[in-house]
Amino acid sequence: MGWFSRLFSRGQENVPTKARAPSGVAAGHDAPPAAATATKSGAPPQDAAVFLPWLTATQALVDTALSPKEQALLATLNALLRQPSLPEALLPRAAQLIPRLVALMREHELPVFMVAKKISRDPVLMAEVLHLANSPNYRAGEPIDRLEDAIAQIGHNGLNCCIAKVLFKPIVRDSASLLTAGLAQRLWDRADQLAERGASLAQHQHQRTLDGYLVGLLSTTGWNVALAAWRKAGLALPLAPSKAFASAADAATLRLFGHAAKAWDITEGFMAFSQDLYAHGLQQTHHPLATVLRQARHATETGVH
Repeated sequence: MGWFSRLFSRGQENVPTKARAPSGVAAGHDAPPAAATATKSGAPPQDAAVFLPWLTATQALVDTALSPKEQALLATLNALLRQPSLPEALLPRAAQLIPRLVALMREHELPVFMVAKKISRDPVLMAEVLHLANSPNYRAGEPIDRLEDAIAQIGHNGLNCCIAKVLFKPIVRDSASLLTAGLAQRLWDRADQLAERGASLAQHQHQRTLDGYLVGLLSTTGWNVALAAWRKAGLALPLAPSKAFASAADAATLRLFGHAAKAWDITEGFMAFSQDLYAHGLQQTHHPLATVLRQARHATETGVH
């Protein structure tokens, strides 16, 4: 086990090693997910009802049937969900950054001075470590300006949060070429909040903290994919989305996250969750990390008003 993954080794005993295979599909094979459709009641999950208007700065949701424009938007997502893999252009930098994270996780245990030496080669990561060490959550006295002292101050958990945050931020940031800069920033803010809550919830529920952090951090990537795909197709969100659309879009973007993430060989638990999410959706999957993400989303809801 590498020095990166060792930091989050607690609570692994309850994490399933394989995703549940859907009925009629052999384990280890991708299953085409159910199409993104509105729920029978048309009522979106509570966090979806808040998140979509906040994300897009649109009006409050309306209680109407799906409009032709909304049907076209959902059809675009359904087409992506049926593809064997997502076009790399819809999620820039992921193909380059995921292997880098995996490589870091699989490195051998290193002493602090060697970790500091490696981090010092990345100015962005070094700045993030120093910033975290001097934050109210960690700083206990005088300002910290030495990297080795900062690493000792934040500990392994803090260091891993910094590494994951720095590596994955470009996935959202670089989507600004396909989205607007404002949307990209909002998605990143949401991901950052979900990551912190996901890590805390995972620890309390005896799951791997790293898995909880990653599930929260990457859960908004489905929206990156959806918004980029709509823009490339020349489609725009309605000014007043319906509740039915919010419900279906929320479910579809979560499956898009699973669709992308099932190819990201980061940790066994994360991959198993991603496969289950793609096949069944967040509300139907019984993977323990689904509970973590559902609760993290619910807790974050009050922060997006």
